[in-house]
Amino acid sequence: MGRFMSPDWSAKEEPVPYAKLDNPQSLNLYSYVLNNPVTAFDNDGHEIIFAANATQAMRDSVQAILADPNTSSNLSGYVGPNNRNLTIQSGDLSSMDSSTLTPDGAPGASITQGVTAPDIVTTSGSSTDSNGVTTQDPTVTTLQSTTITIDSRTSAGDVPGVMTHETVHAGEARANPAQYNKDAKAEHANPCHNCRPQEQRANAAQKKYGPDIKKAVKQIEKDRKKENQ
Repeated sequence: MGRFMSPDWSAKEEPVPYAKLDNPQSLNLYSYVLNNPVTAFDNDGHEIIFAANATQAMRDSVQAILADPNTSSNLSGYVGPNNRNLTIQSGDLSSMDSSTLTPDGAPGASITQGVTAPDIVTTSGSSTDSNGVTTQDPTVTTLQSTTITIDSRTSAGDVPGVMTHETVHAGEARANPAQYNKDAKAEHANPCHNCRPQEQRANAAQKKYGPDIKKAVKQIEKDRKKENQ
């Protein structure tokens, strides 16, 4: 049809999501990339990109997370014009499985169900003024994009919880990429995976909000079945 079949939406209620008053094309909630599809693309209208192998459970989980006020902030930084892209995909993460230590120090198996991989770049340089004085520019750390991979072994019923966990990492990387890098490097030396503060925060969010996201996903599935009948 050359346009979206349903109007664009945002996790936070707005009269006209993502509108820019200086560009009338942005007021049309059915338009595709501001009617400029030759040089721009946005597969789902929100700049959260789903790979071809992303399952419906992953798509529904993202929709539920964005709609929940307790979890939406983890993804809101990837939504809308000029924000960094987030790619959601399925993949084989079995090579990352390992033996680890549990919080009580006992050995245990670590099955990797999801991984968040932010592309964080740190740059620094120097500048020379008209008097020939060279000044070292401050180091700048920026997030280029983020990819969340859900292991292909993860069942559809477990995807909402795993996605809730991984989007905490994605949100922290988007909010403060320099701190995220610093924390990640410091924590990788800890053999107790779930003892790491980053993992503890993500685990706490999964435990607290995961059940609600799972219920929301089930409701999305029911609504879809009704529409298709």
